[in-house]
Amino acid sequence: MVGEFLYAWLAGLLLPLSIGWPIAVWLGYREGLRAFGMAAAIGLSVLLIVCRAVQVWFPIGQATFYMGAGYAVLLVACWLIRDVRHKAKSLIQKHGSDLALLGLVMAVLAVALNAPLLFKGVIQFEGSRNADSFTFVNNARYMLGHAFYGAPDFSPDHPIFTIARSYFGDGAIQPRPGGEGFLAWLSGLWGADPMYFYNGLQTAGILLGGLSVLVFVPMSPGKSSSLAFAPLAALALGCPTLLFVAINSNFANGMTLAAGTAYVGLGLVERTRASFIAALVFLGCLMSGYSELMVFVGLIRFLSVVGEGFSGSGIRSFLRETGMLLLEVLVACLLLPWAAKATFVDYVTTLGISHANASDQVGNMYAGVPLAVAALAFLWIVWRDLGPRPDGSRTRALLVSVLVAFGLAQLLMMARGYSYGGFKISEYFVTSLVGVVVACAAVVLAKRASDRPERKSWHQAGGAVLAILLAVACFQDVRMIKRSWEFANDRQVMPDLVVMGQWMRTHVKDDLIAMGPSPSSFYYGHWVPYVTDMHMVYDWRGGDAAGYLSPYLKLAETHHYADATWMLSIDDIANPRVRQASDIAAFGRVHLSRAVPTLP
Repeated sequence: MVGEFLYAWLAGLLLPLSIGWPIAVWLGYREGLRAFGMAAAIGLSVLLIVCRAVQVWFPIGQATFYMGAGYAVLLVACWLIRDVRHKAKSLIQKHGSDLALLGLVMAVLAVALNAPLLFKGVIQFEGSRNADSFTFVNNARYMLGHAFYGAPDFSPDHPIFTIARSYFGDGAIQPRPGGEGFLAWLSGLWGADPMYFYNGLQTAGILLGGLSVLVFVPMSPGKSSSLAFAPLAALALGCPTLLFVAINSNFANGMTLAAGTAYVGLGLVERTRASFIAALVFLGCLMSGYSELMVFVGLIRFLSVVGEGFSGSGIRSFLRETGMLLLEVLVACLLLPWAAKATFVDYVTTLGISHANASDQVGNMYAGVPLAVAALAFLWIVWRDLGPRPDGSRTRALLVSVLVAFGLAQLLMMARGYSYGGFKISEYFVTSLVGVVVACAAVVLAKRASDRPERKSWHQAGGAVLAILLAVACFQDVRMIKRSWEFANDRQVMPDLVVMGQWMRTHVKDDLIAMGPSPSSFYYGHWVPYVTDMHMVYDWRGGDAAGYLSPYLKLAETHHYADATWMLSIDDIANPRVRQASDIAAFGRVHLSRAVPTLP
């Protein structure tokens, strides 16, 4: 499945960057790595907005060709503009080695994150106990064949689209499938099921989120030092919390981190018509793909305006900037009314879930605290260096606002005893906190070459903190990725399961198939009917044996486990069996047995 992975990963990176760069240049982001970070965020945001908008009226599968043709025409038209090509050439001349370094880091991380897929031939896998990959892949398949308000065609015989009720139609409670729309479009272009492209696109999404951190890199003329840039690239792309967003299949969150980060980064530049348009794009993406982030990035921007007001910009400036923030939200809602409605619905749902399950959902309450402490330490070290800069007041205000907003959110979760909420805000804030670290570390690395005696010790301390942070991040990355490989052994869709599905559809198409033993009953409980398209029945004594399909099937099933003719079982990867005498078919670790399951 290497070809499908490379296609999804490269397309997931290059399609946004290719269209994002011309738009970034048009909006005035023309120089330096900051412009490249903006291009990554703008391009991905535009694609998610378009995919979400198209599916409001048309199935993605029906519109795939026209979307591809429209993208190609727009891309050619944009790159025919001389200024776009000139600025791209200038970026390569000044930062070519930096871009090559970024590409190398992204390639290494992509291989490490997807080793089970690249070296063991699996189609899709889960790197943690979470099983949400099924939800996003299933949504993408649904979007290929259905418009947003299309009929939700599911039944106990074919139940996989039952969970689509939460994301599509009038009764949707989380109607923000922008990322899944992009996955569906890539699947339609290739002509294969979305499950083949999920892990590749998810990896591309979080790496684009890492690239968007470059919007925090201070502007500097001339060529940069790759040696100095290397730790910044490693921090931006290799932060353990960022990588865990992909490992834990927080797909929607990962696909919109770039937009959220770049929206925060707009606080570093003067307000212009171009920055207003960029804000509309980022807000539109968040409303289309993961509106939960809007609350936190909006809080950061507002606190930044407050901070600038205290630093001397005056009450008139404060009122004007606050009004512009509100106007951005209002205009984005007017331009994308379907996304605005979905955002309201999503907020109602999120608040209801958090209040109802604050004590039930679990996670590491303090997952984001170490990174926030590191960011605070860096900001303390370079505080005096930021002051004399032309944009020093604005930069100080924004970086402080990131920390204050995180602190407020963290205190709220602690006060409520909501450990899962604490875990989630670490993922919401990860790229903004890394942005603070990168912005401050860039100042440290730039100043160390020409230190004044009175600042030398501070910058040496900054270098030491940076070295420690990189060492800890590297250790955590290796530990976390190796653990994800272990989880993937029990949670993977392998080609043998696809082959078994094809065999069953030919030989036992109308028979009931009981779900037998498997390494992870919850994971395979929903993936087996997705892959095989067979009528599965389950032994409910084992809990939610059908995974995310369990709530529906427990109430709606028309046949029972005892009625099954055959049993499908999946061996543990560490203890595969040879074909058994009772098997009528066996492919690798997947067995279809003659045994008829009975309940006592």
